[in-house]
Amino acid sequence: MRKLNPNKNIEYPSATTVTSEVIKRRNILFLLDGSSSMRNGKGELSNFDLASKAMETVFTNPDPMAKNDLLSIIIFWDGLLRGFQKEILYKNISMSKYINPQKLSHFEPKKNAGTPVWDAVEFAIRFLQDSQGHKIVKLITDAVSIPPLKKRTMKKLENSSILLDCIVVGSEGTGALRKMVHNYKIGTFFESSNVESLALALKA
Repeated sequence: MRKLNPNKNIEYPSATTVTSEVIKRRNILFLLDGSSSMRNGKGELSNFDLASKAMETVFTNPDPMAKNDLLSIIIFWDGLLRGFQKEILYKNISMSKYINPQKLSHFEPKKNAGTPVWDAVEFAIRFLQDSQGHKIVKLITDAVSIPPLKKRTMKKLENSSILLDCIVVGSEGTGALRKMVHNYKIGTFFESSNVESLALALKA
């Protein structure tokens, strides 16, 4: 039987180190609009395809400084009969792990009754409520027919210490959402029809 060396020092990660890593870690949730209007686009790619390719760029070529971040991806839409619908593609996946981009490319935007943006954001708040560290929701939408921001939603974001970034694919009908971001100081507003610049906004 092999004897243990009593003089050998075994190093364990300190509680301080573990706590520090948790505090620095970001919990990033990509909240992607899967409504029918996302089928539109000005070029060869639809708005949904542009968003999907930008997201793929982020998790297939992650920032080395973001290796401890946890990524979740949820697609949302509004069902004609059942109201708010969502599909959770990934939940708390480490950015240092391989994430299969095929799950995004297989999704087709739904023919829906509307875009339940704030219902989706409230679901995201509940989704992240037990997460440790910084919490960021990246709302990715074409901003068509955005309903007014609910005060209760804003209050829940504040109480949960969640930063909401509004990233708009395309450049039509964005004024209402831009105004909301400015008035409520939600986070950042970003607008583009370019895969590379959308990817930069998702990494920020």
